[in-house]
Amino acid sequence: QTDAETAAHQRRLAKIFSTMGAKDAARVLGQMTDHDVSVILNLLGDRQAAAILTNLPAPRAATLSQMQPRRGGGDQ
Repeated sequence: QTDAETAAHQRRLAKIFSTMGAKDAARVLGQMTDHDVSVILNLLGDRQAAAILTNLPAPRAATLSQMQPRRGGGDQ
């Protein structure tokens, strides 16, 4: 896969996860690698990402939170 194909796939996954309830999304994302989950969470709005993180085990949510890039306030 090219970088563009990978990015398109990640954006599509993020869109799919954004339509799911946070609990269901967390259940699926919980089976994925930290890197993949981090990329997807970064593509979601802050509120959606926070809702999903809340539904993950606390140690995993902490690890993923550390992986998120720093960005300005507000929901995206």
